[in-house]
Amino acid sequence: MTSETPGAYRPALFPNYSHSVPMPSRLRNTLRHAFAVEPPGPAIPSPEERAALDPLIAEIRRRGLVTPAVFFLESVEPLNNVGAQALHFMQPFATAVLDPVRYAVLVKYLERRGSITWVAQELQR
Repeated sequence: MTSETPGAYRPALFPNYSHSVPMPSRLRNTLRHAFAVEPPGPAIPSPEERAALDPLIAEIRRRGLVTPAVFFLESVEPLNNVGAQALHFMQPFATAVLDPVRYAVLVKYLERRGSITWVAQELQR
């Protein structure tokens, strides 16, 4: 039986720890992908996501609301993730009148960085 003090350094718990690697390099290697984000630019939707978006885009065009919709989308683009979380919150109410599967696909797509850019570009075509 060993008499180790609690919280003492035990090499078995830290297999990646190496005394030969300087601290900034170790920290950089450990956190390399911790804050990774998707690349900038529009997020191209999958066919399933496109099937959920096309009726929405068609309805906006049919009502002649392209300019206000694009203006709104571009003004809230930095908050797209917050908006998607708000849509998750509204899901029980929205799915009472909307298709739950399409709604879930739409919300999942809107969580992606660049989704608002793609929708605004698609509206302007």
